[in-house]
Amino acid sequence: MLIMSNSANVLGDIDFRTISGPGNIVNANMGVGTGLKTDPTLIKYVLPNEIDNFLKSVKYEPYVTMYRDCDNQAYWGWAHLRHRFPGVPSGIASGINDQGIAHAEIMYWVEGSAQPIFWDQNRKSPVGNYQTIYSAIAFPWGSIPCSIPPFASFTPLANPGFFYNESYHVYPKQAIVNYLTNRGYDTQCGKDPVDHKIYNPHEFETGGRWTSYDDALWGVVHLRKQFIGCAVGIARGKKVDGDLPSTIIIWHYPNDDNSQQPVPCYWDTKANRLVNFNPERIIY
Repeated sequence: MLIMSNSANVLGDIDFRTISGPGNIVNANMGVGTGLKTDPTLIKYVLPNEIDNFLKSVKYEPYVTMYRDCDNQAYWGWAHLRHRFPGVPSGIASGINDQGIAHAEIMYWVEGSAQPIFWDQNRKSPVGNYQTIYSAIAFPWGSIPCSIPPFASFTPLANPGFFYNESYHVYPKQAIVNYLTNRGYDTQCGKDPVDHKIYNPHEFETGGRWTSYDDALWGVVHLRKQFIGCAVGIARGKKVDGDLPSTIIIWHYPNDDNSQQPVPCYWDTKANRLVNFNPERIIY
């Protein structure tokens, strides 16, 4: 059993290259995870200098191989960008970047351009275009396939699983639930340069540009700060009552017994509770 500081005991690991999950999920890191939606009510363009200045102020966590590597750092910056500017068309891309290095970076769009601007959280600046993009995720969530570059050249995933890493830690379910119940992700950054309170509150109301998948992403990136490498992600699908939200998917061992197969449960950040959920697409 591993012990992680400022967190909970790691009960074991889950490898998405071999695990079977909802819809028989298998690892597939090629293709587009989401596309941009052109619904003007969900998009809010922001000037590049405002985005650049904000992303430079974000406190990115120290690098940890696999469990807090470039894709996790990109997720972190992207989630905070969407929180600061709800509706900004943005995402993360992974592939061979302008330096010929396998890397994941933040990307965003400006008004009037179909091409994204890539922003490297390591260099803390906009950078050149990717030589090759293998996978990408973008919000606002849209249909697949998408005609907007670079997504137009991608082949959509043939299964509902979309993973940047394969191996994740499994933590006690109750520790994750306690953190989510108390909405620790709304206050966790504390006095870090990222100010969680700088936003237009209207956007965080039902129907605003802060969506259920934004709220799920927000919880996921902070969970992984508190519980490094934890097996949580974003699930998009249907609740049993027929709604179409996004939830947080949590992999755990039944009764915290790691001799059993890990199983998923789903947390609705809006209702602030576990829910019955039928996932259609899952992003880690």
